[in-house]
Amino acid sequence: PFWQGSHICQACCYCHSNCKSWRLSKVTIQGNNHCRGVTDAGLAAIARDCPTLRDLSLWNVSFVGDKGLSEIAHGFHLLEKLDLFQCPIITDKSLLDIAKNCPNMTSL
Repeated sequence: PFWQGSHICQACCYCHSNCKSWRLSKVTIQGNNHCRGVTDAGLAAIARDCPTLRDLSLWNVSFVGDKGLSEIAHGFHLLEKLDLFQCPIITDKSLLDIAKNCPNMTSL
């Protein structure tokens, strides 16, 4: 799935109720609105409810930081690919967390 802008909050709620049954392996989230968008809490919901995710792309998500990426690191042990583009508040701390907890990672 591909989610953008104000639809992200709706998508997270939808994902919460359907991800487990879908067995999603790839999710792309593209933010474009500084008033609304995915946050660390949204990533925590996805991490909790999409355990089979192997490929995650986060593009232009201004409100996702180390806490959100830590949720990803601890929730997605099958993660193979993480694509980050214009995520300004993510630091080396969360990248180290990904490296330690995602042994299948082949692309960052």
